[in-house]
Amino acid sequence: MIDARRSGWPVARSSAHESQRNDHDVRYPDRLVAEYTSWVVIVHPKQMTLGALIVACTEDVTSLGTVSPIAWSQFAQVSADVEDTLSRLFAPEKLNYLALMMVDPHVHFHVVPRYADTRTFGAREFTDAGWPALPPMTATHDLVPGEFTSLGTALRAAWPVRAEVHIPS
Repeated sequence: MIDARRSGWPVARSSAHESQRNDHDVRYPDRLVAEYTSWVVIVHPKQMTLGALIVACTEDVTSLGTVSPIAWSQFAQVSADVEDTLSRLFAPEKLNYLALMMVDPHVHFHVVPRYADTRTFGAREFTDAGWPALPPMTATHDLVPGEFTSLGTALRAAWPVRAEVHIPS
């Protein structure tokens, strides 16, 4: 198993990606929302839509077919917690799960809440530039660190409390 905190997952691993960093980057573990035995839930660094997350498998696997049955069984609870939390906080019309694994080959899903109407969080308005078609992978809402902190805090506070889930404070 990969220890997500030590591996840098899902922080960019290559020097090419590191050179693209800027002062507004918020790196793991600041983005950690919840940690399960086989999965971590992280605030997506690019908010395509409000509440975009990454759900990453902590096993050292690079294809969906090699994820263990134990991890897949836990994924059902992880996705239920994702859906419950985002529904209560932001009321998306839909949630899209995308398993692209192009930049980072390790198994992970981009969770993109989808909205027909504008949502407001803090002082910022968020629109879904792709609604009702494909998710807006390149149209992002760039958050500053304070906004990332507020979003992460709101997600962690709303996350279901379970004995098997670690929610950082």
